[in-house]
Amino acid sequence: MADLTLPCAMTSFTTALGLVSLCSSEIPAVRQFGLFGAVAALLALLLALLVVPVLLSFLPLPPRRDKHKGRRLRRLLRGSLGLALGRARPLVALALAVTLLAGLGISHLENDTDLVHFFPRSAPLRQDTEALEQALGGVEPLELMITLPREVNPGDVARLALWQQELEQVPEISASFSLASLLPPQPAPLLLAGAFSFGRLLDSLVPDAMRRRLVSADHRQLRLSLYLRLLGSDSAEQLATRLEREGERRLGKGTRVQATGAFYQIASDSNRLVRSLIRSFSLSVILVLGAILLGFRNLKLLAVALVPNLVPLVWTLGLMGWSGIRLNTGTAMIAAVTFGMVVDDTIHFLHRYRRETAGYAKPALIRTGLGVGPALLISTLVLVSGFWTGLGSSFLPTVWFALLTGTTLITALVCDLMLLPALLLLWDHRDAPTRGHSRVLEIGQ
Repeated sequence: MADLTLPCAMTSFTTALGLVSLCSSEIPAVRQFGLFGAVAALLALLLALLVVPVLLSFLPLPPRRDKHKGRRLRRLLRGSLGLALGRARPLVALALAVTLLAGLGISHLENDTDLVHFFPRSAPLRQDTEALEQALGGVEPLELMITLPREVNPGDVARLALWQQELEQVPEISASFSLASLLPPQPAPLLLAGAFSFGRLLDSLVPDAMRRRLVSADHRQLRLSLYLRLLGSDSAEQLATRLEREGERRLGKGTRVQATGAFYQIASDSNRLVRSLIRSFSLSVILVLGAILLGFRNLKLLAVALVPNLVPLVWTLGLMGWSGIRLNTGTAMIAAVTFGMVVDDTIHFLHRYRRETAGYAKPALIRTGLGVGPALLISTLVLVSGFWTGLGSSFLPTVWFALLTGTTLITALVCDLMLLPALLLLWDHRDAPTRGHSRVLEIGQ
C-alpha cells in the first residue's frame, strides 16, 4: 500500500482534474458531466484505498506466482522495450514525423454539428426530414428580426421584397416569407412612389392576426422567415452572419438585422459548445501538469511526461482531420476527457522508474517496463472495452467519441511503453558524465 498510494492518488486526481476542466463550459449539461465525473473518480480512489484492502484481508493469500505464466506477455514487453531502447533515436524521429503529419491533418479539421445526419439512413427522424425537404424544400427555419430606425414605411417593405427575391436564389435558401410576401405582385413601384399610405395598405391587405406575427406593435420591427435546406451548425451560423451584414446594407442606414429562432440557437449553441470544450482542454492540460509537478517536483521530468501524453491526442486529432471527421459536440470532448486518463500510465511508469534508479539507465527502464507493463496493459484494455461499448450506438457523435477515445488510450499506452523509455534514455545519455556508461536520470525525490 505504501508504494501504491502515491501513484494511485496522483492518477485519480489527474483524472478528476481533467473532468473538472469541463466545468468551464458554458453548457450546463457539460458542466454537470465534468463535476459528477470528477466526484466519481475521487470516490473510486477512496474505495480503492479504504475498502478494497479491508476486503482483501478476508481472502487467503494468493499462491506463489508461476514463472511460466505470462511468459508471452513478458516476451512482448521485453521485445517492445528492447526495440525502444535499442533504436531510441529512430523511434523518436519516427514519432516526430508522425506528429508533424498529424499536425497537417489538424489544419483540415472543421467544426460542424449536423443533427439530422448524425443518425443512420435507416433512422425514422432522418428519413422523415429528408422526405420533407425533397417534397417541400427547406425544413430548417431561420428567423431574421429587422429593426428599423423609424416606423416602417412602404419603401422599407419594397426594399425587403426586392431582397427576398435575391435571397431565394441562394442555394441554401429554398423559400422566404415576410410582410412583403402578402402584398400584390406589382406594388414595388407604387410603394416607392408613395401612392398610398402604409397603414391603409396593412388594413386592406393583411389580416390582423397575420400582421401581429410579421410587424411589431410600434411598427419598428419586421420579421423575415427563411427556410433553409439541411445544413450543419457551422454553415448555418456563417450564413446567418452573412445575411445579417447583407440585410443591414440592403435595407437602409440605421437598420439592424439579427438572426434568431430555435434552429439558429441550436446551431450557435453547438458551435459555442465546441469552442468551450477547446478551452476546457487547455485548462485540463494546465491542471494536470500542475498536479504532476506537485507530485514529482521536477520541471525536467514534467517536460518528459508531457510528450507521450500530448502526442496521442495530436495523432487522434490529425486522424480526424485526414479522415474528414468533423469537430462536433461529441468529438470535441475527446481531448479534455482523455488527457486526464492517458497521463495515468505515465505517472505509474515514472513512479516505478524512480524506485529503479540504482544502476544504469537501460536495466532500470527494462525493470520498470516489465514491472508496470502488465498492469498498464490490463487497465488500458478495461478502459478501451468500456468506451467501445458505445460503438453500438445509432447516434454518430457517440460512435466517434467511443472509437476515438479508445484509440487515443491505445496509442497513449504504446507511447508510454516505447516512446517514454526512449526519451528517458536519450535524456539520461545527454545529461550523463562523459566517461563510462550513461547513468540513470536523476529524478527529484
